[in-house]
Amino acid sequence: MKCKLCGSKRMVKLNTIYANEIKLAYKMNFKIDVSKFFVSDVVYLYKCLDCDIKSFYGVRPGDSDFYDYLQEFPMYYESDKPEFRQALNYIAKYNPSKILEIGAGKGFFLEKLKNTFEVRASELSKKSMEVLKEKGISLDTEQDTYDFICSFQVVEHIDNLGDLLSFIDKKLRVGGLLFISVPNNDSPYFQETFDVLDYPPHHLHQFSKKALLSIGNILKYELIDYWVEPMRIEHFVSIIRHRRKKIMNRFKFISKAFSLVDYFLIPYIYNFYKDVIPGHTHGALFKKI
Repeated sequence: MKCKLCGSKRMVKLNTIYANEIKLAYKMNFKIDVSKFFVSDVVYLYKCLDCDIKSFYGVRPGDSDFYDYLQEFPMYYESDKPEFRQALNYIAKYNPSKILEIGAGKGFFLEKLKNTFEVRASELSKKSMEVLKEKGISLDTEQDTYDFICSFQVVEHIDNLGDLLSFIDKKLRVGGLLFISVPNNDSPYFQETFDVLDYPPHHLHQFSKKALLSIGNILKYELIDYWVEPMRIEHFVSIIRHRRKKIMNRFKFISKAFSLVDYFLIPYIYNFYKDVIPGHTHGALFKKI
């Protein structure tokens, strides 16, 4: 077995998960049957001791129909994200002449740029391609190259990471910049709560800071900046609720009373922790040298 990011054979098995637990969670939360993506009754989570990425084995990645279905949920594709604003800061600073977004979805980010910059989208979903066309956002072509490439919450979905990195290196000009954001596996949100979308067939990998920065090391790109999203209040609430449930599992009445207290106090407590606790997403800006 080799690491899907760096190719190392120094892999350790962290966890064995029953596939039925994941299937049930998708059924309950999204009313979707994901059985066809599982090749056995268990899924294995492995960690690479060299690049630190965690990857799931024993499952196939979600297909176009799977993602087209999830797009129907309003919470799935946000029209604005903190990493969008961070990427806009980089673009304003470095003023690239041509920009590519990999996995552009419905084009919410490129919409912000298309009247000022030359932009292209790379996208596999047929539904998303139709939306991009309606918005006047062109798709990437074979001959296109760029001096700024960005990808928001995409890399963790890709099974063959080697092919993705080769594509990026082919498309990015020397001296160009690459900004990648992924879910932050170092965040208490992922360490302490269960978010089924962080499991296959949706997510195939989990990225710590070391794993994210390893992308630059593998490509031999220079690290320019590392960014962490502030903790969002909805994720902070999930952490608090999970901790309370874990401690007070046998005392449901008291737990409900504390839940009411949380309702009033969390907005104020949150202000003390939002910039201290690492949030849901982190990103890195690299330069091709």
